[in-house]
Amino acid sequence: MIIIIGAIVVIVCVFGGFMLEGGELGVILHAAINEVLIIAGGAAGSLIIMSPKKILMDIVKGVIVCLKGAPHNRASYDDLLKVLYELFLLGRRNGMIALEEHVTEPESSSIFKKYPRFTANHHAVEFLCGALRPTVNLKGPLIINRHTLAGKQVILANANATDYSVQHPLPVAEETA
Repeated sequence: MIIIIGAIVVIVCVFGGFMLEGGELGVILHAAINEVLIIAGGAAGSLIIMSPKKILMDIVKGVIVCLKGAPHNRASYDDLLKVLYELFLLGRRNGMIALEEHVTEPESSSIFKKYPRFTANHHAVEFLCGALRPTVNLKGPLIINRHTLAGKQVILANANATDYSVQHPLPVAEETA
């Protein structure tokens, strides 16, 4: 919606300024049709020539997303903050291990079930649980996929500390046997 409003402001200002300086609107409209055809057609044609099909489809999808507007509203952010508040309050009162059942199985979590709008966004739920998992379950190093930002712990069952060079994100107390 904001894109459409911006486009209207640009058009009104350009044509309004032209008319305030004594220009005739008919002349510019007659020339504008031909110029838009030449400039926009040349730009669109060169874009089609140089871009693979996947990029062109991504551009179309991106334009549609821009015109639709933001997928999240105030209620979405309120739900996220409420979920975080309840999880952190539970962790503070009962210890971080109390979060394990909610983080490992968010589908059956009583906290997540209270907020269906947040739970419907599977990417957000997975991101939140993936970020909290290392705090709850410190068994191995955290590996983060830099493209999806999803965190995953790697548990090395039959390896000693010299077999891998990944540093653990949090200091772990040495276990005494």
